[in-house]
Amino acid sequence: MKMLKISFLKFRYEYLIWITLALLYVFSLSQYPAYGDSGELLATSIRLGVAHPPGFPLYVFLGNIFHSIFPGTDAFRVGLLSCVCAVLCLQAVYRVLRSLCEEVELSVWIIWLSVGLLAVSTCFWRYAVHVEVISLNAMLFMFCLERC
Repeated sequence: MKMLKISFLKFRYEYLIWITLALLYVFSLSQYPAYGDSGELLATSIRLGVAHPPGFPLYVFLGNIFHSIFPGTDAFRVGLLSCVCAVLCLQAVYRVLRSLCEEVELSVWIIWLSVGLLAVSTCFWRYAVHVEVISLNAMLFMFCLERC
């Protein structure tokens, strides 16, 4: 009974951490197109057009779905896709690190620290809160790495 209670508490805290990271990204999400390809990806996501080669069809299609479902400005709605992809990427990084490290209590805290530092790093944060395809690419790469 005591073991079940401890595992339930760990389970709850993990979800609390993921929800906190997602809310941090959402609250700092850009309301307007930023640098690079943001404007082009935003326009093609809204109209289901074709961006410059390679076109990023998966991002455009998913961006159109997010634009149709969520309220807010156009850049905010499509930018939510980048937020979701960034959080899923961080979860995959966490799972890969957990599978690589031994089950030692200290290693769990080191893994959380590593994932947290990645989550708030300047480069990762920038692509998680703007309309950019990089977070989707990182998420897909981590999913492939996790399955290997």
